[in-house]
Amino acid sequence: MAFSVSDFSATINRHGLAKDNLFLARFTTPKTLSTGSGNRDNMNLRDLPFFARTVQLPDLDITTTTVKPQGHGVSHKRATVMENGQVQVVFRVDANFAIKKLFHQWNQGVFNHGNGQGPLNSVDGRGLYELNYHDDYTSTLDILAYSYNQEQITYNYKFYGAFPTSVSGVQLAWENNAQIMTITVNFAFDSFSVDGADDGEVTALDSKTGLLGFLSSINSVAQQVKQLRKPRDIQDLITQTNNVGRILDTLPF
Repeated sequence: MAFSVSDFSATINRHGLAKDNLFLARFTTPKTLSTGSGNRDNMNLRDLPFFARTVQLPDLDITTTTVKPQGHGVSHKRATVMENGQVQVVFRVDANFAIKKLFHQWNQGVFNHGNGQGPLNSVDGRGLYELNYHDDYTSTLDILAYSYNQEQITYNYKFYGAFPTSVSGVQLAWENNAQIMTITVNFAFDSFSVDGADDGEVTALDSKTGLLGFLSSINSVAQQVKQLRKPRDIQDLITQTNNVGRILDTLPF
């Protein structure tokens, strides 16, 4: 099939092209910044999206292993596990350094590295070098990419259990004339969802497939097994044999 410039242009014009400069990064407030001494300088996380300069969304990497189906010859790849990457966000630093303070406090909310006040210094009840609870320092991070055609068209990434694993240093130099100060923050996360993935469905209790259906069947079997007893005569033996058959029929496999 010969390449057609007109077909190419028509296809691009029909679908359009997404731009990489239309996005929004939103955070829920972790408990460590909403209670105790956290976020003492009142940087509102609702203001944070306007300071996000760039976002590097993680790759979706599936780890593979090599197998040889015939035991020799050509190797094939098989999926084994999926590894979560990290979300990298570069923030512009405001004139009051509130963003730097926020992420340094969030970092300390994960691991109390102290503040030069000695080994007995505690932060929100946590001693020096003491880790916090996971649920106290994690947030939900939303990255929304907007379409240049219509504002209501978005592609949403949602990262659950997100927290900063590193906050970059800053190079200061007299030669950097009027450059905007930035910091790079890397976020780890537990799980994620994207608009393009299938949401799936919860299996009903009366289904013979899925975990809930399996547990329901096992419970039913256990109740019926309790009713079995040593047969008293031939007829009783026949009756209980039929009961065993009914029990086997209720199993989901």
